[in-house]
Amino acid sequence: MSIRYDDRVVVITGAGGGIGRQYTKDFAQRGAKIVANDLGTSLDGQQPAESPLAELVDSIRAEGGEAVISTDNISTPEGAEAAVKLALDSFGRIDVLINNAGITRNDLLADMSPENFRAVLDVHLFGSFHCTRAAWPVLQKQGYGRVLMTTSQSGLYGMETHANYSAAKAGLVGLAHALSLEGQPHAINVNTICPMATTRMSEDFLTPEMAERMRPSSVSAMAMWLCSDQCTETDQVIEAGMGYFAKVLTVEAPGIIIDPAIAEPEYLRDHFAAITDMTDAANFRSVADFLEKVGGRVFSPAQATT
Repeated sequence: MSIRYDDRVVVITGAGGGIGRQYTKDFAQRGAKIVANDLGTSLDGQQPAESPLAELVDSIRAEGGEAVISTDNISTPEGAEAAVKLALDSFGRIDVLINNAGITRNDLLADMSPENFRAVLDVHLFGSFHCTRAAWPVLQKQGYGRVLMTTSQSGLYGMETHANYSAAKAGLVGLAHALSLEGQPHAINVNTICPMATTRMSEDFLTPEMAERMRPSSVSAMAMWLCSDQCTETDQVIEAGMGYFAKVLTVEAPGIIIDPAIAEPEYLRDHFAAITDMTDAANFRSVADFLEKVGGRVFSPAQATT
């Protein structure tokens, strides 16, 4: 059975270039109705830049597809709400939200201004929050939805001069973990993709050979699977690119469990090798799983306040 998006409405942020452009073309070719969002700025988000959205949307329409352009600023609640409203006004629903928009303002921490730190979080983390929050009531009401967050190797493993970008991308993994739990009762799947592809953000670091191998098509193929009707997976973090695909997990060592009365720094120093031994490391799907391991008790919010 082929994966199709007929009668599905897909909102894609950062659709003007790179991975977002590939998403827009590929989802449209498989029948999706597209809301292509792109503010049209330079890589740092500070200067206007020519957006190829008009040409892209025209090409989709010429092939019989349906697509509309959103130039709303999704780093604000109002902009995100406008992008979602455009989907509802144009097509009557929204089925898939792909949070892909991003900017970079790289610098060493000592040279990074608070404004540049916040600007990157505004687009990546807050933009994804604003868009998902705007779409969430619609997805809940219809009892169906697919949300895709975008992290990066910088967010998973860190990178020098990327403190703002790494913080934003790591935050998106946590956001997706939480929302995957909230979405389950409503058949809303929330997954995270970690792309490896040639984009405006990566092209300066790549040789021509590597750039060719890192075409965005591999990333788009994984996105189309994760966002499809056929995929029931949620809370997955998947690295995708260059023909390489792998699940990424945060795992925890078995550690040691001791009487808190003996938890002195000298004791922890002497047992640090055991604390950090990753043999038989495990992944926990929720805070409840973790508390069960250490013998804690899980309280509901109502119980916690009484």
